[in-house]
Amino acid sequence: MDFSLTEEQVMVRNMAWQFATNSIEPTATGDDNAEHFPQEIIGEMAPLGLLGSIVPQEYGGSGLDYISHAIIIEGIARASLSIALSVFGSHSVVEEMLMTWGSDQQKQRYLPLMCKGELFSCCALNEPGVGTDVGNFGSWAELSQGWWVINGEKVFVVNGGVSTLILAVTKVSKNGGERGLGAFLITRDVAGFSSQDTVTKNGLRACNIANVYFRGCRVPQENLLGSIENGNKIVESLLHGINFSIAASCVGVAQACIDASIKYAEERQAFGRTIGKFDMIQEMIADMTIGTEAARLLTYQVADLKTRKQPFSKQLAMARYLASDVAIRAATDAILVHGAYGFGKDLPLERYFRDVAEAIEDGGSPLIHKLTVARHALGIS
Repeated sequence: MDFSLTEEQVMVRNMAWQFATNSIEPTATGDDNAEHFPQEIIGEMAPLGLLGSIVPQEYGGSGLDYISHAIIIEGIARASLSIALSVFGSHSVVEEMLMTWGSDQQKQRYLPLMCKGELFSCCALNEPGVGTDVGNFGSWAELSQGWWVINGEKVFVVNGGVSTLILAVTKVSKNGGERGLGAFLITRDVAGFSSQDTVTKNGLRACNIANVYFRGCRVPQENLLGSIENGNKIVESLLHGINFSIAASCVGVAQACIDASIKYAEERQAFGRTIGKFDMIQEMIADMTIGTEAARLLTYQVADLKTRKQPFSKQLAMARYLASDVAIRAATDAILVHGAYGFGKDLPLERYFRDVAEAIEDGGSPLIHKLTVARHALGIS
């Protein structure tokens, strides 16, 4: 068992960190304050291969393994969780769904454009009042005269207001009867589609989050992803993709909190010495470091299992829960380390806290993932 990164993975890490430092970090706070979705930065990520890191090279992607993918997510999230969630918690997840469930025609049609950034995508899953409880979805797709006709509403859709390709999951009706779940690839220009941005967010203010509406949207039959019979499996794999990205993103935010806390503890003077020499400051930094490294290793374990196509649902639930918990605690402790300055707008710490608090509810509450871990341990199906 080798825990060291390969030469390629080290190069990927350095590239992601350099891009985050030079291109994202300088404007991250301003984008947050203005609630500006930085489309221009997303465009800069395409030539670096960051918009298609796990997509095979034959479809225009970088063809990287999932550990490299996690490293990239962590590096981008250190500078902006909003951008990390937008690109890797939504766009890349749609790419992964196409890779896993798409036909050859769908892969060839969409993936090259997605890797170039010419198509930007979102996952439309959550519904008002029921979240991801697919059994109580109110959205429907009905097969009529050779077309799928889709009606319904989705909420809290990351990239919902800026995406050009929407992966929407709805109930399916065929010949007048309910048949299960369908995942549909829908372009923004289809008649009957609309969106409304969510405003006055407390966290992820630089991430576009919107409600999307389908009013008699007619979609060709070939835009059904996979099959109706595999609808539940597609939803499960979609949530796995979202939660993997959130786990890696939380590791990135926690690391940013550690970096900021160490820098401040080595500079700030109190009672004739730097505050890094005080036991309680050391304890908080130690807790942040231990938790972050544990969450990182769990996330890399999930990435390794995904790369080797091995079962990973238990490990993912552990990584997702721990990384979320560690990131919230690290953001809180980093604010405490910085004292009165910690919650001010001059530092990014309060942004880290707000962003993490909102992001960890995407893909299911951390408590759901903790429950999943318990059920695996107890053998409860």
